[in-house]
Amino acid sequence: MSKGVLPIPGTKRRRYPEQNLLADAIALSEDDMARLESIVPLGTDTGKPYDEFSMGLID
Repeated sequence: MSKGVLPIPGTKRRRYPEQNLLADAIALSEDDMARLESIVPLGTDTGKPYDEFSMGLID
């Protein structure tokens, strides 16, 4: 698996986990990584995925 890249499993459809497993075989070049990092630098805090109200619905 590439450093810093982790497939996020979804289970709504059977094909989603299968696609996630295949994502591990994707190799990103140095140019790919540089382009992605120019958009969102590594270590950037992108915030919480849900606000407090939404988290209350999940928990």
